[in-house]
Amino acid sequence: MKTLLLLALLLSLPAPGAAGDVASELLGIGDRVRVLDNTGLPFTARVVDVRADALVVRTRSSAPPRVVPFTELRSLERSLGWKTKARKGALIGFAAGFALGTKIGSDLSCLDESQPCPRAGPALRGGALTGTVTAGLGALIGLAFAHERWQYLPLPPGRSVRVQPALVPVRGGVAAGIAVGF
Repeated sequence: MKTLLLLALLLSLPAPGAAGDVASELLGIGDRVRVLDNTGLPFTARVVDVRADALVVRTRSSAPPRVVPFTELRSLERSLGWKTKARKGALIGFAAGFALGTKIGSDLSCLDESQPCPRAGPALRGGALTGTVTAGLGALIGLAFAHERWQYLPLPPGRSVRVQPALVPVRGGVAAGIAVGF
């Protein structure tokens, strides 16, 4: 039974040199990638072709294609697109505006001291109106804060080495370390 499990595990592993197959499954022509090769200088490019042993990219539309062998890759990331903070800005803007509008609506409804003070209706209307306006402003401000999301892609076996400094809180202070991934 153990032999069958070991055989199934070995058959499910990618063959050595199947790096191009893995990359071609994860990358498509025209995908935006961030590449770090042996030169140590990262660059962003568009995928032109994925070969069995190399990635062909173009850094600009007018630039000639650049062939990057998988053996020279240190890191490869694919862009997942841009994400803005418009929703978060709208929620923050609505909450602040609703609080302010509720206070103003409540205070304005009680200016005439000769009549009873109906606080709930005018306060909610003032909060909804002000909150709606400030939600729009918050969404516009959130649009200005956009960032590109990236996904790390697996590299050929034995080619992925990542060194990352780490700070970990411990009792009485902070411990520093280095995480190394292969």
